[in-house]
Amino acid sequence: MGIPKVYYIDAQCGPTLPEPVYEDVRQIWEDNELGNDFYMYNTSLENLEECDYPDLITYIKEQEPNIDPTDKIIVHWWW
Repeated sequence: MGIPKVYYIDAQCGPTLPEPVYEDVRQIWEDNELGNDFYMYNTSLENLEECDYPDLITYIKEQEPNIDPTDKIIVHWWW
């Protein structure tokens, strides 16, 4: 199988992400009842599309146009 490719998003508040994308990340934590003890969220575009996070999906596709819908994505958020 080899070494899998994993995409990583550091979703800290500030200049790293546009505000609507940051809000989608915040919503992921709320929707999944994650507190500030959870810093990483494993997902994929496929999963994000099912859960309806349009700004985050658009941002990922703009940054990585060749990403496969099943590629692993780790979203890191800590506040």
